[in-house]
Amino acid sequence: MTRPTTQVDTVVVVDEHTFRPWIAADVPFLWDMLHLALFVPVGAEPLPRSVLDEPKVAHYLRSFGERTGDDAQVCEGSDGPVGAAWCRKLDSTDPGYGYVADEVPELGMAIVGSWRGRGIGRRLLGDLLQRHPAMSLSVDDANTAAVELYRSLGFRPVASAAGSTTMARTQREVPSALLLEQPRPPQTNPDEQDSS
Repeated sequence: MTRPTTQVDTVVVVDEHTFRPWIAADVPFLWDMLHLALFVPVGAEPLPRSVLDEPKVAHYLRSFGERTGDDAQVCEGSDGPVGAAWCRKLDSTDPGYGYVADEVPELGMAIVGSWRGRGIGRRLLGDLLQRHPAMSLSVDDANTAAVELYRSLGFRPVASAAGSTTMARTQREVPSALLLEQPRPPQTNPDEQDSS
C-alpha cells in the first residue's frame, strides 16, 4: 500500500498523546474507528460490525491508501491508538453521505469512548485540515457535540435530510490557535464526555 502524496511526516507529542500521520499498519484501526463513527443515539444498541461490509459504508476505507487524496491523522495514547480522522475523495457515481463534489474529500472521525472530551478530535481534525482545507461530512443532528466542533472549525451546513446534515468547509486556513490547543486531562465521569 503506497502512502498518499498529501502525507506529511510530522509527529507531535502533547502530554501522553502522540499525533501523527497514518501508516499502512493503521488501516485495521481505521476500520474500528469507522464502526465507532457510525452514530448511535444514547441508550440504543450499537450497530453490528457487519454494517462495515455494506457498500455505502465500506467505500470510505476499502483499499485505503490506493486513491489519490486518501489521508488520515492518528492519535496514540500510552496503550496504542485512541482516535483517528481520515478523508477520502468519493465521486458522483459512488457518493458518500456527506458528498458535495468530486474534488472535496469526505471526513470520517472517531475517538475511543474513554478518550472523548479531551480535545483530541479537535486536534486530529485540525491537523488533517492543514493538509486538506476543503472538506465535507455528514453528521447526525442529535450528535450536538460533533456539530458544534465542526461549526467551530468553519464547516457550514449545505443540506439536511432525515435527521442528518451535510456540512462543508471551503476555507483555506485553519486558525493557528486551533493547533495550539492542548488535549485536556481525563474527565472523572465518563457519562459527561462528548464525542469530540
